[in-house]
Amino acid sequence: MKRVPWSTCVLAVVLGMPTSSAFAQEKDIDEKGEVQIGQHSLDLKAGNLYMIQVDGQNFMPQVAINPGYLRQSGPFDFNNRTSFKATFVPQQTQKHTLSVLPQIFGEPLQAKKFTYKFTLKHVALGEKPLLKADTKLDGNDPTYENSKKATKVFPLAVKSGETYVVEMIAKNQNAFAVAGFDPYLVLKDENGKMVMSDDDSAGNLNSRMVYRANEDGQFQVYATTLGENQFGEFTVTIRSTEKK
Repeated sequence: MKRVPWSTCVLAVVLGMPTSSAFAQEKDIDEKGEVQIGQHSLDLKAGNLYMIQVDGQNFMPQVAINPGYLRQSGPFDFNNRTSFKATFVPQQTQKHTLSVLPQIFGEPLQAKKFTYKFTLKHVALGEKPLLKADTKLDGNDPTYENSKKATKVFPLAVKSGETYVVEMIAKNQNAFAVAGFDPYLVLKDENGKMVMSDDDSAGNLNSRMVYRANEDGQFQVYATTLGENQFGEFTVTIRSTEKK
């Protein structure tokens, strides 16, 4: 598996503050401020997998990418709130802009200047997908775990050390949200134990799972919906770092 070296940079985020203090003053305020956003210009290739990490120095980073959507990977770690990690698969080969700001949860920020480290890692995926299926969910499909959620199941043989990207993308990107079709993915191991699941990581309510196998196994991918009685057309694609 060919890997591109980590690219690392440290940037300062400067939050503008009013020139005069309004603390404890009972009067109207009309002042100007300035905010500088940390931004990075990235040339990304469609279909590639990128691992993104932003480590804030004493602050929680809020990270966005345009065009596209970033969702923090894995469960939120309250013991390491200054680190943001996400995976990203571009839909088109083009320049992307990654933006960073400090996250605010009602707590006053003591600093006016914030620094962070941004790292981007490219994981090479095979050009030919392991699976690409255009299909649909309807009332004739089996349901997921005694619910009323229609489900399609796809087998996936995983190999230790390899990374797998599973996507479930609704066909109608303009109307599926209004029509109530919200894709949802579940990955289970050969014992039927849930390994991971995903709701919206691919953006626009679409789903994406990124899984690195620790051992060989016969897994199953469940393509279903977040809510019950939701039907629609979609595409499931599975790509990996396996060399064919």
